[in-house]
Amino acid sequence: MSQLSELNKEIFEEIKNKAGFYIIDFWAVWCGPCKVMTPIFEKLAEDKDINEVTFYGLNVDEESEVAEVFGVSAIPTFFLIKTKGDGTFNLETDVVDKFVGTQTAFDFKLGIQAALKKAKA
Repeated sequence: MSQLSELNKEIFEEIKNKAGFYIIDFWAVWCGPCKVMTPIFEKLAEDKDINEVTFYGLNVDEESEVAEVFGVSAIPTFFLIKTKGDGTFNLETDVVDKFVGTQTAFDFKLGIQAALKKAKA
């Protein structure tokens, strides 16, 4: 099962060198909707139905450089990405899906599963 880990610039560089699916939660301590989504995101990180995805949280105030790479303008925002493992990342081709704002755990899980299915097709 996947677990939720914190993402920073160094770890982002590492995951670009590992092929796989990753979902990143861009959040901030002061963000009310982020606080609503945190337990939902943590629960999904442990969901065996989507264990092929590695879950990361990124504090936009502490890691603004990575947030800028993704062009994050609202939080919470979640990016599902697929890395090739070749050390590169292209926002246009490597983003599988983007989820913005709050949503139910059920809808979020369905969205992730649908995006994964599409990415594998």
